[in-house]
Amino acid sequence: MAHYAAPLAIGLQLAGGIYGAVNQSDTLRAQAGVDEANAQLAEMDGARQTEDLRRKARATQGEAMAALGMNGTAIGTGSALDVITQNAIDAEWDVLNARHAAGRQADALRAEAAGKRSEAKAALWGGLIGAGAQALGGYASFTQSGRVAAAGAAGRMPRAPGTTMPVPMPSGGTRPTGTGF
Repeated sequence: MAHYAAPLAIGLQLAGGIYGAVNQSDTLRAQAGVDEANAQLAEMDGARQTEDLRRKARATQGEAMAALGMNGTAIGTGSALDVITQNAIDAEWDVLNARHAAGRQADALRAEAAGKRSEAKAALWGGLIGAGAQALGGYASFTQSGRVAAAGAAGRMPRAPGTTMPVPMPSGGTRPTGTGF
């Protein structure tokens, strides 16, 4: 039963390493999916924000034109026209800035998602390679322990005087006689 323990431990190390790699990869892919969804939400929020800004700009323009008209100012000429035009330009800049900010946020989230997908691949491959290396290390240790046991058995063989070299046994398995051992 004990001779099955080492291969079983090697197999469990391999399975644990693979499971950890797959789990980490899945987690990173799920996070990438969340980042993609957040990017879409950022774009939709930017679109809503630009519509709100345009609606407010139209309301402000209407109020300004009504105030100018109540004062008896000619709306389509002179400084009144300049004020209305400048208000429209400022409102459009606000809309463009909001759209640009939403686009940048969405792009940043997509870049994070791409990075996490790349990390997921690296985690999976790294985990698989690591698990394989662990298994090979365990196998090497297992086979080395067999060699050590064999060397220990060889250590019980007679040794040549003044050396650590074992003397080969004849094929009959008996000790040589008359050699001073």
